[in-house]
Formats: sequence, structure tokens, C-alpha cells
Amino acid sequence: MRGFWNCYPDVTVMGYDTHFKRAIRRKLTSTELGLGSLYQNNVDFQTLVRYLWALSLVPEEDIVRTWEDVISSRYDELKPSFEDNSDQVDLFLEYFEKTWIGALNWRTGAAGGIQYYPMQFGTSMRQFSQMNH
Repeated sequence: MRGFWNCYPDVTVMGYDTHFKRAIRRKLTSTELGLGSLYQNNVDFQTLVRYLWALSLVPEEDIVRTWEDVISSRYDELKPSFEDNSDQVDLFLEYFEKTWIGALNWRTGAAGGIQYYPMQFGTSMRQFSQMNH
């Protein structure tokens, strides 16, 4: 880490991509969703998950637009190959949006997302993207 800090002294590290990916993988394989087998065996679902992982590399100001435009349209294209598991996949994407993108709370209108760190615009994903600049 010392080399990183020497090269990027002005960067504020708020999270690690590895931890982000691990959290996603844990949710996929949880007994609640049971998507581990689908992830292991379905290339299209693997592609969708990798798109989600890649959001941590998107500039902060483009995360929500990328989620809405790119991920949503790719999901529609890939969905037929995992139609049998669409309910579980929808629950997983709901979790992802609420936790990492920062879905609006329907009661209060406030942005959501995990708030382990000080939030800058109501999303946890932005915390991960900041360290990738």
C-alpha cells in the first residue's frame, strides 16, 4: 500500500474493489437467493454479474446513468437465458440497486445505499469508484 500512497497521495480510499466483489458473490450464493449454481453454469448470468462488478470502475458522475441505460438494457437482452430463475435474479438486482446504487426510499424519497462511509450523493458504489480514478 505504501507504493500506492506514494503514487496517489490525493486519493481517498473509501472501499476496496475486492470487498465489493466479495459482497456481491456472497449475496449470489446465499441460501436466500440460491443463485450460485446459475452463476457457475450460465454464461449470460456471469456476464450480467460482471457488468455489475464493472460499475465500480465507472466515473462517479456516470454510475446512475450506466445502471439505468446500460445495465438495464443488457439485462433485458440476457434475461431469456435465465428465465427459469428470473424471480431470484430480480431479487438480486433489487438488492444490488438498494445496496450499491442507492434506490430511493419510497416513503421518504431519500436516497438509499449502505452508509458505511460518509455518503456523497447517496450511493455506496461511488465510494468504490473514487478509489479507481
